[in-house]
Amino acid sequence: MRDARGSTRGGRPYDDSATAWAPSTINADWRDAMPVIVHVNGLEAQFLTTRAALGDALRTAGVELQEGDSVSPSLETPVNPGLHVYVRHSTPIDLEVGGTAEQVRTLAGTVGDVLTERGVVLGDEDRVEPTLSTPIEPGMQVTIVRVEREIVAEQETLDFSVERQPDPDLEVGQQRIEPGQEGLRQRQVEIVRENGNEVSRTVTQEWVDPEPQTGVVYYGTKKVIRDLDTPDLGELHYSRTMSVYATWYNASHGDKPRSSPWYGITATGMRAGRGVVAVDPNVIPLYTRIYIPGYGVAVAGDVGGGVRGNHVDLGFDEGEVSPWRSGWITIYILE
Repeated sequence: MRDARGSTRGGRPYDDSATAWAPSTINADWRDAMPVIVHVNGLEAQFLTTRAALGDALRTAGVELQEGDSVSPSLETPVNPGLHVYVRHSTPIDLEVGGTAEQVRTLAGTVGDVLTERGVVLGDEDRVEPTLSTPIEPGMQVTIVRVEREIVAEQETLDFSVERQPDPDLEVGQQRIEPGQEGLRQRQVEIVRENGNEVSRTVTQEWVDPEPQTGVVYYGTKKVIRDLDTPDLGELHYSRTMSVYATWYNASHGDKPRSSPWYGITATGMRAGRGVVAVDPNVIPLYTRIYIPGYGVAVAGDVGGGVRGNHVDLGFDEGEVSPWRSGWITIYILE
């Protein structure tokens, strides 16, 4: 017979409810916690972990690692019971090389070891602060100053002087020139740069080559008297000629008012007027007698602020209508 809860199969009762509540198959990878002994900067501690890789185990155990830290064995090492792990934390320092600064972490013990670790090669005159043997401490400043020396050549032109010497073989008014030669001052200069910036400049050697050569102007002292036939004064005797720029003036062109007792009085005490000319005394000495074609014979008896070099200012009487037109002419220095 079949009852309300089951049926009979092969003479044995069959329980449908038992089949319906049977659990499914469960695949579980159970891992026992394993002890790991960690040595951090010489201090030993132990923790249990179920992690398979050493890196995961250290992270879950709260062992913080920084860039530059040393871990042995490697973080990929499988965790085995009783595994010994050695951790060395790096030290943060400020490193400046040639003016470029950065913060780095290092396992080095001394400043010299840091430079070796970082691949910093020192030049013969580079400066390291502090010294290479100084032990590393957290937050310390390590500075490498790059020092360069350069020898350069410099040159300075030296002007030459000019002398005037008389030459009795030259006529008065003539001259002969022996040109001078510039000299050259030469130097060797040592330039020192630190981190590319110039800090000193020292002259290590200096000499003059070539030496400046003095120039010489030979002026004539030989007087040769020549005759000049003039249409208005007949025969005159002169020693030399000059090319000058000739202008004209009268007493009213001066800076004295008519009421002044010095009105119309020239630099030599002569009264301004026809026959008195203003000159540059460095070119024509005062009191020199001059023949000026179209003007006549005159005396160098005055000077003027605007009369410089080969310039002659011809005097005319006040009220006289001057026919003179300014321009270049040849004048005759009379004996």
